[in-house]
Amino acid sequence: MNLVFGILAIFMMLIGGVKYGPLIDGPICILLALIADGMDGRIARHLGTAGEFGKEMDSLCDVVSFGVAPGIMSLLFTLYVLSTSLMKLGIPPENLKYFIYFSMFAGIIYAVCGMFRLARFNVNAATLHGYFMGLPIPAGGCFIATATLLVYNLPFIPPITIGYAAPFVTIVIGFLMVSHVHYPDFKGQGEKNNLAAVVLSLFFAVGVIYVCRSAYLFAILFAVFSTYVVYGILNTFFNMVTKEKTTFRPAMNDDAETMVEEAEIKEEEQAEEKAEAEIANEDSAIEKGETVILEEIDIEKIDVNSDASAKEEKTEAENKKD
Repeated sequence: MNLVFGILAIFMMLIGGVKYGPLIDGPICILLALIADGMDGRIARHLGTAGEFGKEMDSLCDVVSFGVAPGIMSLLFTLYVLSTSLMKLGIPPENLKYFIYFSMFAGIIYAVCGMFRLARFNVNAATLHGYFMGLPIPAGGCFIATATLLVYNLPFIPPITIGYAAPFVTIVIGFLMVSHVHYPDFKGQGEKNNLAAVVLSLFFAVGVIYVCRSAYLFAILFAVFSTYVVYGILNTFFNMVTKEKTTFRPAMNDDAETMVEEAEIKEEEQAEEKAEAEIANEDSAIEKGETVILEEIDIEKIDVNSDASAKEEKTEAENKKD
C-alpha cells in the first residue's frame, strides 16, 4: 500500500488532482503512504513473513513514496508560490526560467539523497540500533508534503521569498538525509535527549503554529515534521558540545530488527555452547589430574612393598648365615 499511495501522489500531481487540486491531493497521498509504511512492517512481522526480501521491497517503495513524489512536489510548490506572487507583483514569469531549472535540479538532488540514505540504511541494518543516522526519508517526504499543504491553504498569497527559498530548503532536507545527524527512533534508548534542544524545539513548534494559526490544522501537521527536523540538528549539536555521545548503533526497520534479534539469540547460544565446552574441558582436566594422582599413589605403594620385601629377604639371608 505504501507504493500504491506513492504512485497515486505522482498521478495526482500529473493530472492536476481529483478533488482539491494537485497540491492537496498529492500531499494527502504521501501522508497516507506514511501510515501504510508503518503498518506494512508490523503486519509482516505479525504474520511471520518478515525477512530480507521484505526489507528490500520496503526500501524500494520508500524511494517512490518519499523520494520521487516529494521531489516532484517541491517543483510544483515552487511554481505555485512564484507564479501567484509574480502575478501579484506584475512580473512576467518568463524571467525565472533558469530558476525553475534550478528547482528541478533541487528535486533531483533530494530524490538521489533519499535513495542513498536508504542504501546506507540497508547496509548498516545488521548493526545495533538506538537512533537514526540521518533524517529518515519518510520524515523528509512528509516535511515537504505538509509544507505544501500549509502554504497552499494560507488565506493570503505567500511571500515570493518562500518560492525562492523552497529549492534551497529541499536540497538541505536531502543533505540531512545523508548526514550523520542523529534522529530519535522513539524506542526509549539511544541518543540522549538534551534539555536545551527539547526546549528550543518546543518553542519552534509553538512559533510555527502561532505564525500560521490562520490554517492551524495544517500548521500543526507541518509543526510535527519540521520540529523533528530541527530537533535532530539541535540535539546532535548540543550533545557534541557537551561530549555526550551514544553507544548505540543506527536504527532499523521491523524486518531488520527481527534479523538482529535472531542473530543475538544465535550469539547467545554459541556463547552458552562455548561455556559448556570450557566446563567439560575443566572436568576432563580434573579427572585426568585425579587419575595421575591415583597412579602416583599406586606407584608409591609398589615402592613401599618392594622396599619391605627387600628388607625381609635381607633379614632371612642374615638368619641363614647365623
